[in-house]
Amino acid sequence: AAAVVAQGKHVVMKKKINIRFVPAPVPKEYEKDKLLVKDIADGVDEDYFVMFVENRLGIDEGEDFTVDFRNKCAVLLFTKPYSDEEIQAMIKKLTSKKCKGHILSLE
Repeated sequence: AAAVVAQGKHVVMKKKINIRFVPAPVPKEYEKDKLLVKDIADGVDEDYFVMFVENRLGIDEGEDFTVDFRNKCAVLLFTKPYSDEEIQAMIKKLTSKKCKGHILSLE
């Protein structure tokens, strides 16, 4: 119905209006087994970062995840897939507390 309404010109209260159909954005889907972490503060080494993740998420490196740590970013590789809701909860936990003064960005 929205596509039909969006076609052509319409008159409302003696004013001509053009209506365009704009589809709703696709909801963001996350990869089920990894997270990209950006904006890691200078001075945060891999050991500190792993401890931060373990404490915030209550999971263990090696058993539950591994880390590919790079300059100011890291990829968390989980040993099992998680649902979108679980990934959202992880993102909320990791961004709700600063890591050495910086709020992390996650995708």
